Amino acid sequence: MTDTSKDAFKSIQGGREAMYVRILKQLAVGDATCDELEVRCALSHQTASARCTELRKNGHIARTGKTRRTRSGRNAHVYDITKAGQAWLTVSEK
Repeated sequence: MTDTSKDAFKSIQGGREAMYVRILKQLAVGDATCDELEVRCALSHQTASARCTELRKNGHIARTGKTRRTRSGRNAHVYDITKAGQAWLTVSEK
């Protein structure tokens, strides 16, 4: 990793957690595709996709088994918050 890559990584660490909170709060209200989360959370596609992948790998969100059409007309997985995600959200908001 280059010095500039390391600096970029460090610069988003606090923002990353805030994005996790925004996404998890949306999913606590109801399931959503990554595309829907982009709109609801005002995130770019790249950012929303990366955060959803991280949250899924951490066990905080999971695919529901359903799909819905995106704004471009393609089918996308629908995600929902998990119990671990709900617990993390509760702790992070204190």
